[in-house]
Amino acid sequence: MGRKVNVGVIGLGIMGQGHLKTLKSIHSCKIAAVCDSESWRFDALKKEKLIDENVKCFTYYKELIKNCGCECVAVVTPHPFHLAISEFAFNVGLHLMCDKPITVTVAEADRMIAAWQKGKNLKFSTMYTLRTKPHNRIIKEWITNGKLGAIRRVEMTCTTWLRTQKYYSGQPWRGTWKGEGGGLLLNQAPHDLDLIYWLFGPCRSIWAKAARRFHEIETEDEVIAVFTMEKGFPVTFYATTGEAPGKNYIEIVGDKGTLIKNDKDLIFRKLPEPISKIIAGSTELFPVVKSEDVKIDIPAESDGNRIIFEELLDAIIHNRPNETLTAPGNEGIHSVEFANAMLMSSLTGKEVSLPINRRSYNALFNKLRDGKISL
Repeated sequence: MGRKVNVGVIGLGIMGQGHLKTLKSIHSCKIAAVCDSESWRFDALKKEKLIDENVKCFTYYKELIKNCGCECVAVVTPHPFHLAISEFAFNVGLHLMCDKPITVTVAEADRMIAAWQKGKNLKFSTMYTLRTKPHNRIIKEWITNGKLGAIRRVEMTCTTWLRTQKYYSGQPWRGTWKGEGGGLLLNQAPHDLDLIYWLFGPCRSIWAKAARRFHEIETEDEVIAVFTMEKGFPVTFYATTGEAPGKNYIEIVGDKGTLIKNDKDLIFRKLPEPISKIIAGSTELFPVVKSEDVKIDIPAESDGNRIIFEELLDAIIHNRPNETLTAPGNEGIHSVEFANAMLMSSLTGKEVSLPINRRSYNALFNKLRDGKISL
C-alpha cells in the first residue's frame, strides 16, 4: 500500500471542503484531523462522508497542530489568518500547503517564508493550479526554449471570474479590507498574477488602476495594469469579477512570431523570419509580412488541486527538494507583491518600483482597513 501522510485541514468553507474531497481520493493521504471555528460543520461533513468518526475535530488551529499527530496541514482559512497559522505550524515542524494568496501583504509573506526556512527540511506548497494546466506548461516550455525569440510585449485578459452580489453578501468577510485584505487582486487574480511571474520572470515596476465598479463591496472588482518586466518588455493586464461570458486570453509577441492562448486554444502565428531581421534588413518601406497560423495540440487536462497535493505528499514521503514542486509555497510571495504594488499604484497615482517598500504599503493598507481612505 505504501506510506500514508497524516494530514490536517484547517478551514472548512467552500475551498476547505473541496480540498477534503481531493485529499480523500489520494492513496498517500490519511485525513487525520480537521479544524473550523464553526463546530456545526463537523456533523455536516460526517453526513456527507467527507470525514469519519476517526478524524479528530478541533475549533482552534493550535490544538489541531499540537494534538492531532499530523505531519502536514492544509491552511484554507480566510486570507488574514494564513500567516499566524502557517508560522505556528512551521515552528512546530509540520509540512504545509497554504492556499493562495499565502498572505495579505508582502511583509507578511516575508515572515512566513522566514518561518519556513527556519524549519528542518520542511515542504511548503501553495495552490497555484494554473501552473499545472497543459496549455500553460506548453507556453512555459516555448518561452524557456526560445521558440518565440525575444519577447517584445504581452497582453493578458482574465475575465472568467464572474461573481454575484450574493457571493459577497453570503460570506460577509469577503470583499472587505479587514476580513479578506483585498478583493479581486487577493482572491481571484492571484492565479493570473502568479502566471505572470512563472512565465515571464521578475518585474521591474507596475502602473495600475483598481476600481470598485460592479459590486457593493469595499474592495476592488476591476483592475487594469502595465507591468514592466526585468527583461524590459511590457505586460498589459486586465481582470474583473464583473464580466460575462469572459475570457482567458494571453498574447505573447515574440521576435519569431506570436503565441496566442484564447481560453484552451493555442495558436502560433509563425513569421517567415524574425521581425528584428525584417525591420533591420528589408528594402521595403511598408512590408506586408504574411504569417502562418499553426494550431498547437493540447494534452488532456488533469485535476490541478490533486497534482499539487500529490506532489507535496510525495516530496514528504521521499524527501524531495521543495523546488521540485510545481507550486513551491515560497514563490507565492510574487503574486502578493504584485497585488500590493497594483493597489499602491492605484491609490497614489504613481508607477511603483519593485521590490515595494514594505513599510509604505503597510501604512497604506492600514488606512484602507481602518476606513481612512478608499478606492
